[in-house]
Amino acid sequence: MAVTVCIDFGTTYSSVSFYRSRQASGDNPSVGCEIHPKDIGHITNYPKAPKFSKAKCYEVPTELLYDLENNTIDWGYPVHAKLKFPADVNYVRIHKFKLLLDEKEYTQDGRREAITSLTRLGLDREEVIFQFLVRLLRHTRTELTTQHGLQPTDSVQLVLTVPAIWTGNADTIMTRGLERAAREADLGQEQDVFLVSEPDAAATYFCAAERSDYPFLKDGDAFIICDCGGGTVDLVTYVLQSVWPPRIDEIVAGDGGLCGSSYVDKAFYQWLLQKFQGDNRYADLDKQVGGFRKVAETATTDFESRTKREFSELDEKVFLVVPGARATDEMPSSAIVADGSTIRKLFEPRLEHIVRLIESQRHKAISAGYECKKVLLVGGFASSEWVQYYLREALKEKECDLRFPFTEATAISAGGIMRYMNRAEGPSEIMRASYGFTRQEPYQPHKYEGHHEGNCIPVTDEQNGQLYVLDCVNYFVRKLLKGQVVPPGGGTFDLSDIDMGDLEASGSLEWTFQTITTDLTINLAVFSNETGDSLENHFPLTHAKNQDTVANASRGCVPQGRIEYTVTGAELRRLRAPVLSHNYIFKDETRRRYYTLRYEAKFHKIGRNIRYELWIAGERKLSALLNASSVTDPNSLEGRLDSLEI
Repeated sequence: MAVTVCIDFGTTYSSVSFYRSRQASGDNPSVGCEIHPKDIGHITNYPKAPKFSKAKCYEVPTELLYDLENNTIDWGYPVHAKLKFPADVNYVRIHKFKLLLDEKEYTQDGRREAITSLTRLGLDREEVIFQFLVRLLRHTRTELTTQHGLQPTDSVQLVLTVPAIWTGNADTIMTRGLERAAREADLGQEQDVFLVSEPDAAATYFCAAERSDYPFLKDGDAFIICDCGGGTVDLVTYVLQSVWPPRIDEIVAGDGGLCGSSYVDKAFYQWLLQKFQGDNRYADLDKQVGGFRKVAETATTDFESRTKREFSELDEKVFLVVPGARATDEMPSSAIVADGSTIRKLFEPRLEHIVRLIESQRHKAISAGYECKKVLLVGGFASSEWVQYYLREALKEKECDLRFPFTEATAISAGGIMRYMNRAEGPSEIMRASYGFTRQEPYQPHKYEGHHEGNCIPVTDEQNGQLYVLDCVNYFVRKLLKGQVVPPGGGTFDLSDIDMGDLEASGSLEWTFQTITTDLTINLAVFSNETGDSLENHFPLTHAKNQDTVANASRGCVPQGRIEYTVTGAELRRLRAPVLSHNYIFKDETRRRYYTLRYEAKFHKIGRNIRYELWIAGERKLSALLNASSVTDPNSLEGRLDSLEI
């Protein structure tokens, strides 16, 4: 049996879905056409999860609890349980750390709290992501084994959903964290992680769930996916090419803002703290361990998990749990009452921000030639009755229809599985970054501006005595190249897409060396670049054109992977021209022979995934995912690529 497992790693909550099939997940990339949401299972039974009557709890808080010596105490719901007791002040709660992977300016405030906690513990973002994921995967493995019959011989493919607005560097950090967790938890480490954008997963799930009746979307409709999460609200605009099999094309690149549900929690905490400090009736609360702040934190945890979710436009009074509060004529002990209008004001700045983001996407759609009058609202924050009511009323005035199509906490993780199983019908994608690689180029100042004096320092190759410019960046995918779009089912890029100078016809790279009796190691580094400017080829990696010029870590060339392959001396001796050729150089009045090896690099992009390959003499020698932590060696190549073949 083959099992596909998808993780929806959320800012505040995470979920895991799975699908079992008799054939390997990648054997038929169109099998997703036959999958319905009811065919997909979900992981439950999280430790100390609340019992919601007959309903199961399908999500878990994305939180960790540490002691002051950096020891991980707990994860998920037990973190909430421990925080309910204000006397426990020797814990450090780590939450909303997903925001640490989004380095845009508008997430700075959201990242500050997590950064402070990590600094206090001496940890970094990669470590806390790993610590959470390894616990999530261990629980997943236990549930699959004990409840769903997972066998040691079953193959497991991991799929990860990621925000559409994330950079390639964020994808890489997240993927490596999941790969490391997979090895530690012994689940899915045999295959490379496959990435799916969260809006794509949501749209796929909606099309599948609604395929028996299509009152909201029909072929040709433009629509916005508005994913309202705990930290950010992310939006992407698509046009529906086919309801079933689901086929969508991206027409407006993703955008987002820091207006998720956790910022309502923050506003509630600040309001409650001011209320305590300004009213003598609550003076006793400040005498508890941790004072007003600890009591407010505990009350906010209850507000987040209960009150905020249930609040609606009809509520005139709201009862809030506040441990230690004295009984009054209105309320028993450990509770206070608030006006509904007060709670609504806590929501409003965030909801107004969401409306502005939706309008921005609609205007960009018009510029692209589409009229967009439909919005699909997804994500945990969108499950709030008040959020739905407010946004529906605000958009009704703009003749825009809003739908909250599903209440399932697992819609994104289930949609990720459906998209992976149906990769051939994946959406076209507007490039959000440029991708390039570095190579050693023959010095040609008459031809390339990047080789002009002041732009580079040419060096003499000891092997053939010729001048070269080292580490020149050549972009094979450009963010702004005529609005470059990767087509459905993926795209392939090789060096014929780039002006390679004298090597343009063959699209080859070359490596010079002196002897074929020893092994030869080839290195090829790949970079992403988020810069919005028009990028130029043939400039050195260290040149200002390829570096961060706006003091933003997500801009400029960021390493994404490296191919390193060793050609043995025996293999070199078997190669023939034009792959391997030789020539002579006169040095110190001595004629010396040197060799030139020509090889090819190809790049394949499908969704959020880029695979790059090295070819010699028409044979694929090496392959790796751009986001993967390791390069695939020739001996294990075919098996690992079966599930990701384009």
